[in-house]
Amino acid sequence: METKKFYELFKNVKVYDSIPALFLSDISTIVISDLHLGYEVAMAEKGIFLPKVQYEKEIILLKRLSEFKFKTLVLNGDIKYEFSETSYHEYKEVLNFFDYIKTKFKNITIVKGNHDTFITRITKKFQLEVVDEIKINKYLITHGHVLPKSFFDEDWDTMIIGHEHPSIALFDELGVKDKLECFLYGNLVDGRNLIVLPAFSYISTGSEVNLLPKEELLSPVLKEYALLDDFKVLAVDEEVGLLYFGKLRNLRNITTM
Repeated sequence: METKKFYELFKNVKVYDSIPALFLSDISTIVISDLHLGYEVAMAEKGIFLPKVQYEKEIILLKRLSEFKFKTLVLNGDIKYEFSETSYHEYKEVLNFFDYIKTKFKNITIVKGNHDTFITRITKKFQLEVVDEIKINKYLITHGHVLPKSFFDEDWDTMIIGHEHPSIALFDELGVKDKLECFLYGNLVDGRNLIVLPAFSYISTGSEVNLLPKEELLSPVLKEYALLDDFKVLAVDEEVGLLYFGKLRNLRNITTM
């Protein structure tokens, strides 16, 4: 296991310190995914009570992102955990969130995720467009819950998705499990690059990619088109920073801390 403050996953594609975000330095763009704002409220309605800390922690992370002075922020799906047509709680945090990021980034692009029903009712207030996918230079950015329309186009070489919330499970000598969010990155079957972002959410759970068989993952891109065993794992931890674990195939056999 190797710990660093900075990693370059592919040329011009970077990760910094303990921030679950992707920095595309050649186009001055930051990509984050799966914020799931309002998660605590949704869980409380189901009788599961969690401390309401997520919004504050995400704003702290966004402040750190703004200090890099990149021009564009791409929100790659699932900004809100669960939208409804009537609940006031479904909108308050998102309104405050957009108010904040509009002051920090020149350009904001919103890619629609599977949780983002009714989101256009809010984005219209801020004159922000919602798209299913976006191509910027050589990059194809889409949430990942469905195969994007542009998947078989030849004008991109690096695809960026979220949705999966990838994490790795590690066990100590007593069998106690710990989970670390991670970036997954490697090649598709046609040789092009794929990057899977960890959730920007502080408390959303995810897929334990070193324990789950490929066919049980969420994204059709990963299940059908990724050379998954050869993907590399870069964990991101709030306290430690970045931890490089090497190839996923090795973690499937070695899961102890």
